[in-house]
Amino acid sequence: MENQENKLYHLTCLFDTSTNTEKINQIIEETRQIITSNEGTTLERNYSSEPIKKNLAYPMKKQNEAFYWDFNFSLSPKIISKLEQTLRHKKSIIRYIVTNRKELKKKIVKKPIDFKIIDKIEPLPDEVIEKTPKKEEPKSIKEKIKIEDLDKKLEEILNQ
Repeated sequence: MENQENKLYHLTCLFDTSTNTEKINQIIEETRQIITSNEGTTLERNYSSEPIKKNLAYPMKKQNEAFYWDFNFSLSPKIISKLEQTLRHKKSIIRYIVTNRKELKKKIVKKPIDFKIIDKIEPLPDEVIEKTPKKEEPKSIKEKIKIEDLDKKLEEILNQ
């Protein structure tokens, strides 16, 4: 039964390439055993259970290559220090990191389009479709008044 205090974590380890795979698998099983014995659960999520050999971006402990392994798990925060102590004392581990995960991301699976359904869709009848009202043309702009007409009106006003 999973404890309600358990939080999600992600563990990433880099193993020395001079270490044989049996020793690496033994360390992996030890870490899983620590997690499960302390009411934690391992959550495999498309990660390979076997470590993968990778080239490092920069040398670590005079190593240019390492075996890369990672996985998700849930565990009580009180036990994380015990797990880290165990990993710290393993000489075949070059580096490790335990990060806190809020929630596992779920992949969105897109369903293929069923064209049979699209063919069954009937067009809406004309009665349902409202005709869009036609835009009224703006009222015609007043004709431009000629300057001569303006002059005449001004004279009339001034003469009064």
